[in-house]
Amino acid sequence: MLPWRFDASHYQAGLAHHREQTGKLDGRPAAGGDGALVAAMREAGRELHEEALLEELLSDLRAESGSDRFAPLGSDVS
Repeated sequence: MLPWRFDASHYQAGLAHHREQTGKLDGRPAAGGDGALVAAMREAGRELHEEALLEELLSDLRAESGSDRFAPLGSDVS
């Protein structure tokens, strides 16, 4: 399973697909082991929270678990 889609490539894709859910990056990008992510955040100057990627994250969990228990809200899964 992907580590919560928190690397530079997923960040950039998230910005492209969820631009309306981003905000101005206040302060410093989250420091961690991924220097490419920090560089991408500094360059874009936008914050992107996990909540913006909820459907993608749930899709990852469904695929990994082989279960529909992470089905989108409002879907009819019996």
